[in-house]
Amino acid sequence: MNRLAIADVTRADAEDLLRFEVQNRAYFESQINARNPDYYSLQGVSEAIEAAIDDACNDKGYQYLLRNPSGHLIGRVNLRAVQRAHYHSAVLGYRIDQYEAGKGYATEAVRLVVGLAFTRLGLKRIEADARIDNC
Repeated sequence: MNRLAIADVTRADAEDLLRFEVQNRAYFESQINARNPDYYSLQGVSEAIEAAIDDACNDKGYQYLLRNPSGHLIGRVNLRAVQRAHYHSAVLGYRIDQYEAGKGYATEAVRLVVGLAFTRLGLKRIEADARIDNC
């Protein structure tokens, strides 16, 4: 049984996504490269969502939100750098809410997005970048 629901990011998610990103900013920036400070506004997040929708329409990348059964946004998972010629591949990444980390949600998110990648998206290869201390 899934503890998470996965869905494409949409324009309607902007406020919820902004809240998630602002609440986890320091945590994420302690783990990975910082986002541009302009991202942390409703306009910045909305522009990022538009770029994600455009990427999906052009088969360049796919961004998904992860919600628990009550609908609370607890993470995001994405497939970027989609390559169709020869490889049919993408690079996987994810962010899990700092208070939900260590509960197996990343493992479940990866399982869900890989399932989508190999079925709906027709990909054949998924690569993941990982920090050496997160293996």
